[in-house]
Amino acid sequence: MNILCLTNEYPNKNYPKKDSPWIVPYFAREWVKQGNRVIVIVNSTKFPLICYWGVNFIRPFLMRKYNITESNLSSRIWAKPFELIDEGVCVYNRPMLKYIPSANFTEARCKRQVESIAGILEENGFVPDIITGHWLNPQLRLISMLTEYYKCKSAFVFHSEVTRKYIKKYNVRQYVKNIHRIGCRSRTNSEILKENLDLPYEPFVCPSGIPDQYIEKRQISGKNIRDRELQIICAGRLVNYKRIDAVIAACAEFGKNEIQQLTVVGEGQLREGLEEYAQKKGFSDRIVFTGKVERDTLITMMYQSDVFALISEREVFGLVYLEAMLQGCIVIAAKGGGVDGIIVDGVNGFLCEQGNSKELSEIISKILRMTDAERKQISAKALATAAQYSDSQVAKMYLSNILE
Repeated sequence: MNILCLTNEYPNKNYPKKDSPWIVPYFAREWVKQGNRVIVIVNSTKFPLICYWGVNFIRPFLMRKYNITESNLSSRIWAKPFELIDEGVCVYNRPMLKYIPSANFTEARCKRQVESIAGILEENGFVPDIITGHWLNPQLRLISMLTEYYKCKSAFVFHSEVTRKYIKKYNVRQYVKNIHRIGCRSRTNSEILKENLDLPYEPFVCPSGIPDQYIEKRQISGKNIRDRELQIICAGRLVNYKRIDAVIAACAEFGKNEIQQLTVVGEGQLREGLEEYAQKKGFSDRIVFTGKVERDTLITMMYQSDVFALISEREVFGLVYLEAMLQGCIVIAAKGGGVDGIIVDGVNGFLCEQGNSKELSEIISKILRMTDAERKQISAKALATAAQYSDSQVAKMYLSNILE
């Protein structure tokens, strides 16, 4: 099957993009492994030269407003056309000029981009059976135009752009008419989008997966969770919406004989402030900030921990929750977040109100009061749930949802 995927993000080892999720590369590589031919078109944004000169002056503003640790705008690598082969995936970066960040691309610019994409496909003797893509602007409009041109199956996966504000700003209703299947990154966003677009069906959920090799190495029965002196871990960028402060506040409510240590994995502009906050809470002797670590190292740290806690606000999807579940952690995630629907409260983990440190401390108290058998049962069920979300499985589910 020939799969054409459109995106404005394609991080890889040769052309890294700071703060960019590796969602499309993971799916595209798996589709190639499963015998498909895959072409990815990266519709990256190109700004006038003066924008690159001036970015250093507005970097602090960008970091605060968009919760990023480094602005991609400062790098001109993605502002130039190039091609690469990434584990069998043919990737073409074709920048689109825009003068105002977050603004719509013009109709003329989109038409030229469609012509450019059609030329690439013709050169490769590639007629798509499926066209799909991620991130609203300009992918939704381009996929709509390409679907009409190639008369093939198509899909688009929304991330956080499910609100009425985005729907109106980017003329979403106009373009979804041509697209066969609409997807979202979480069950919560699927329900929101169905209502906001008045869809007759619920958009399919398109989660990320865990590398198959991690699942193959898992222990089947779960692990023993300590009943006292819990080791708690959380991981994510140290930015406002992750609400690491709420995790610190909740853990500070417990003594050393209940919570031995909280490990915070990740980097970001809030680290200094969080360290000061832990000190103010009298918790600085039991918290460790590791900074960013390699994925294998994080997996080991999760296995050595009892509880994973992260109650982010407006989380679209968090692969880190699944990774923690696979290591047998009792996971505490946010209600209405990216894994609401994967985690069933009290069965294979717990759900907490977003950013609510008081409710989080109550859940930790509940875990401390549980019997060994109850803790191990939740750990085992968490592991069993996560094992269903391998890279290969979610890639197959993605395609099957489009072809239904």
